[in-house]
Amino acid sequence: MGRKQRAKRNIKRVFKAIRQNIETDFSDYDEDSLHFLGRIYYRRYNPNIDPSDLGQDAMRRATTNYLRHQRTNYDAILNRHGMALSGIQTAELKHLVNIRIWGRYPFLNPK
Repeated sequence: MGRKQRAKRNIKRVFKAIRQNIETDFSDYDEDSLHFLGRIYYRRYNPNIDPSDLGQDAMRRATTNYLRHQRTNYDAILNRHGMALSGIQTAELKHLVNIRIWGRYPFLNPK
């Protein structure tokens, strides 16, 4: 087995472990409180846009982003393993974390 094949297999093994170790710290927020936190988070990165002007879909995304980046270990995983993960694996990780968020807070699910 060549070096590239071993590296790919190792990355797959690392990603499997990552998927099994997604951590969440979700509190019992009601929808209004959670959207309030989402607006604060949005404002932090978009200071020139009033978050009260966001539509429902944008508010759901902002709140989901808040939860993913502030209430899970998503960023820690990316900081530790990001260079080893492919773009597809990074997108899959984001989706897996979002599924956990939407499972806990179904009103944030865009579907």
